[in-house]
Amino acid sequence: QESIVQSFVAANDLVNETNAVMLEAFGRKEEAAKVREEGAALSAKATEGDTDALKEFTVFSQDNLDIVASFATDRAEISAEGREKYVEGLVLAFESVMASKGMAAEASAFATSAQNDIKSASMLQKAKVVKKLAAGSFVAKELPGFTQRLTGSVGSLMTYAKSVDIPTPDDATDVLASL
Repeated sequence: QESIVQSFVAANDLVNETNAVMLEAFGRKEEAAKVREEGAALSAKATEGDTDALKEFTVFSQDNLDIVASFATDRAEISAEGREKYVEGLVLAFESVMASKGMAAEASAFATSAQNDIKSASMLQKAKVVKKLAAGSFVAKELPGFTQRLTGSVGSLMTYAKSVDIPTPDDATDVLASL
């Protein structure tokens, strides 16, 4: 459980850094600093395996990624310096998707194991086992949707990059298609 929770937090950390770098790319440095600050605080709470903190961190990451994707969708202006930051943000975005996809097998195995532990627990122990496995269960349940939302957001970011002639990695389209 601890392993998948930590991996999920690390994937969210990558999403938040993506968001901050992309905000910087669009000239929103104060907002980027705020995302980093709030993201670090939420990450620290989520690392402890608190299910509510994990949910809050996930929502925070996704909300900010939606904001960044909206800049791309709305074809916001970007400076020459911002274009370089944007490429940096794209790399981080791909890393976050790959990190979340890389957790799929581990999360599935955890979910199966957790279900077996809960089923085999006595009536008196069942609630305790469910509570003990809550953080990992949240991650296993949340991961497919999280990965799908990240992939969609990265697609929007790539579309924007191509529309304004921001260079993208040669294999980025292939990577995105394989996701």
